[in-house]
Amino acid sequence: MSLEVLAKRWTTAKDLIKSLQEELEEIEAEMLPLLESKEGGSKTTQTEFYKITVKRPLYFSFDKDNWPDIRVSIPYDLAPVKTKEEVDEAGLKWLQENKPEVYAKVSLGIVCKPGKASFTIKPVTEEE
Repeated sequence: MSLEVLAKRWTTAKDLIKSLQEELEEIEAEMLPLLESKEGGSKTTQTEFYKITVKRPLYFSFDKDNWPDIRVSIPYDLAPVKTKEEVDEAGLKWLQENKPEVYAKVSLGIVCKPGKASFTIKPVTEEE
């Protein structure tokens, strides 16, 4: 199959997904008032043929303007904060290029997994 045909199939499928996602969101908006739900939790409603679970999560983040002043005013062990170690990719690449002996040690403790390929396909316009 040619690349042109595959690209056309891809763009058609992508448009269909977008349309179906919009339809799902419209249906969910109509269903929500008819169902039990709990902010910050989940509730299940059973009908004759379906069990419908609604999850309404709450996402918490710090107010970047207020948190620094509050943080210093409370004991360290009482702060509702998690510290997450994650790989600094730019720093890792710098080590690889500039300090290969350090990179050799560090790389033994780091796992690298390839991500899923992503595509952007747009029709060519006459201006291009």
